[in-house]
Amino acid sequence: MTAQDPTLDAIERRLGFIPPFFVAAKHDPQLLAGLWRTTVDAYLDNPLPPVFKEKVGALLGRYCSIKYCLICHACTLVPLGVTSRDIFGFLQSPIPDDTALRDAMTQLQGMPPSTIAALSEPQEQAIHTLCCAVYLGGPAAEVARPLLRQVITRPDYDWLLLFVAYNRSCHEWVTAHPEVSYELDQRYLGNIDPLMAHAPPGADLLRLPQPDWLSAQYDHFAQTAHERDEEHPRLAELAARRLQEVLTSLRANLDTALRDASERQQLVDEATRAATLSQELLAIVSHDLRNPLHAINMDATLLTRLAPGNPDVLRAATRIRSSIQRSHRLIYDLLDFSQARAGGGLLIHPRPTLLHDLLRQGVEEIQTAHPDRRIVLNCEGNDTVACDPERIAQVISNLLSNAIIHSPGDSTITAETHADDDLIALRIHNLNRNGPIPDELRPSLFEPFKRGVNRELSATRSVGLGLYIVDQIVKGHGGTIGVHSDAAGTTFTVQLQRELHLAPRSPVPTASVTFAVL
Repeated sequence: MTAQDPTLDAIERRLGFIPPFFVAAKHDPQLLAGLWRTTVDAYLDNPLPPVFKEKVGALLGRYCSIKYCLICHACTLVPLGVTSRDIFGFLQSPIPDDTALRDAMTQLQGMPPSTIAALSEPQEQAIHTLCCAVYLGGPAAEVARPLLRQVITRPDYDWLLLFVAYNRSCHEWVTAHPEVSYELDQRYLGNIDPLMAHAPPGADLLRLPQPDWLSAQYDHFAQTAHERDEEHPRLAELAARRLQEVLTSLRANLDTALRDASERQQLVDEATRAATLSQELLAIVSHDLRNPLHAINMDATLLTRLAPGNPDVLRAATRIRSSIQRSHRLIYDLLDFSQARAGGGLLIHPRPTLLHDLLRQGVEEIQTAHPDRRIVLNCEGNDTVACDPERIAQVISNLLSNAIIHSPGDSTITAETHADDDLIALRIHNLNRNGPIPDELRPSLFEPFKRGVNRELSATRSVGLGLYIVDQIVKGHGGTIGVHSDAAGTTFTVQLQRELHLAPRSPVPTASVTFAVL
């Protein structure tokens, strides 16, 4: 590889120099190009505020055994106007423990969705703590991630999670290539002297303390990763079987409670324990499935970049990513089901939303996953509605996916909206692959673990929670959902009130969370 390599030229044009981070990949042009594209997408062109990005990068760099990322991110803060005192202040803050995580959650609890740029300083510090929890994974990440999604607007949330994942990949890269040296990085050479010149007494950026447990934890993760990958099919089967056993037990307990009022309290206690067990089991399984799915998705993306002209590779990568999307939907459906059953419904956070934009985005996402399918979009009327945009986007995605599954591959799917002064209606129509929905199935169509007519195909796609989740979301908005199915096709119609007035929810007791990883 020579200095005239197009990727190296692109790196030098963009940055003004070639960081040692990329030198370790210069022996393989395709690898180097993939590493650069990932850096551009997840870091350089990431629209999060630059100072916030560099702070998060420096904080997460404390967890890497090679201090390249830590020092380069810290040095990059100097020309961005952050004082040396502030840089050393947050870099030498304690590694987040249980107490810090709980304080961060308290700081953000009840906060309306906000952009990163609009955060106050205490809120930003709380977000930093949650980013560390997401980076480390484990039970703490399972608590931190939903809270981040709740308090940060969806675009910023997605970009933040991408940036955290990118930092973890970078740390793996530099750890695997110890020859990568920050002493040769222009960010270090140009900014370390002014940074250290104003360092507080006793501070040494090059020898920040690393917690003793970090390397042991990393070794443990490495030792168990392969074992967990092999256990995922068994865990998924166990979760489905155990969940069905729990549901059967709940039905039996409720029937008995109706027959014998004197035993009702005991049965309620047993049902509560069973529901708690199912929630814990689902949380464990979802955690063990998400990490390898994320890794597989990154590998599929890398495949498409490494072999852009190979149709066989592109088809294989497309199939892999489609399967990952279905797996993610299954995981989130199971978690939503658990929340709906345990808490009396899904939480809704309404705000003024343009329904046409949500529908257009949903169609584009489904079209990307199924480029061979034709979806026609018709939007009419005033589309402003008070709703939870993330939840309504979930409704749109589930209904469109349902239409894809149950319609002929060469048919057209129609997605449309109609509005009047008080209501706005969303309709998804598709032709039937195996005839209309039978009359005997319609009363139970929105119940959990129920499927329509195409049971053989559905068995490979879901466990029958999609329409149940849709129904729960619509009910949470005070709306209605109906279905009409005949020889001409099947149409699902969702009607939402333009102005949403939610009844107050009774508080639901929740189990305490132990942050075992930190």
